[in-house]
Amino acid sequence: MNINTFYKSSNSRKTENQIYTQVSFNLEHAIYKGHFPDNPVVPGIMQIEIIKHIFETEYSKSLQLKKVTSIKFLNIITPDVDHIEFNISYTLTDNIYKIKCVIKKEETIYTKFSGLFTI
Repeated sequence: MNINTFYKSSNSRKTENQIYTQVSFNLEHAIYKGHFPDNPVVPGIMQIEIIKHIFETEYSKSLQLKKVTSIKFLNIITPDVDHIEFNISYTLTDNIYKIKCVIKKEETIYTKFSGLFTI
């Protein structure tokens, strides 16, 4: 699957060890035919893929997920939500990126993620 057809990012900005970007989802994407046709929901695995893809794009690196250290799905993300925020921070130690991300819109937090990635 081409992740570029699943979502679009806008208003991205980077600071030291952080990325902020807004994401909109493609409501017509085929994934929603199976997840779920009458009530589409953004799959958790796709949220992780978006985090990884945003990081890879911003830093021109190819990452491999090694371990999810924590993930909390606090609210369901439906693909009709517009301009949802992905707030990503990271540290690098011994060639391992520890990436944290909060996915939210205004005061609503959808997902909190922490994971370890390698190049």
